[in-house]
Amino acid sequence: MTGTSTNYTGRQLDVELLQRVARPVDQRVFPSVDAVDQSGPGMCSGMQKTVQRFAKLLLTELGSVKGGPEVGGELMSLVRTGTMSTEAYMRFMIEVSSKNAVDVMELDDLDGRFGATPDDERLVGTQLVSLLVDEAKGEASAVIRLETAAGTDYRFIIPVATGRSAA
Repeated sequence: MTGTSTNYTGRQLDVELLQRVARPVDQRVFPSVDAVDQSGPGMCSGMQKTVQRFAKLLLTELGSVKGGPEVGGELMSLVRTGTMSTEAYMRFMIEVSSKNAVDVMELDDLDGRFGATPDDERLVGTQLVSLLVDEAKGEASAVIRLETAAGTDYRFIIPVATGRSAA
């Protein structure tokens, strides 16, 4: 993938918890403890790390992290319990949750204990590109565009079960 560095000099590395993201964009992102080629989890940096950090913050339910009850947000609680009353409300909550995730990442990036964050890992903005809601299946897919300080952007799809279905 363009945007994934293999030169790890001076970088903080993360264990890869999402399957490897790759071009073309508009790829579903989901947790995976093993690579697609069964080679085991790897290390990640660059855009892969940025997508992983953002998705983790966006999808973590507030209060669900022991020792970090302030981590996360309300988005997944609302989605999981089926209390999103309209598609417009879901769009609003995704935008708010995305902004909150960016704010948390910016604060983390300013923490001098971890050194300088490379531009290709410093998220500067997000945009909800599209939202598809299938009430019959109880599913929603959000396409979100991330932009880094290096000018790299990446669009990915987050599929979620909405907790509601017509059946």
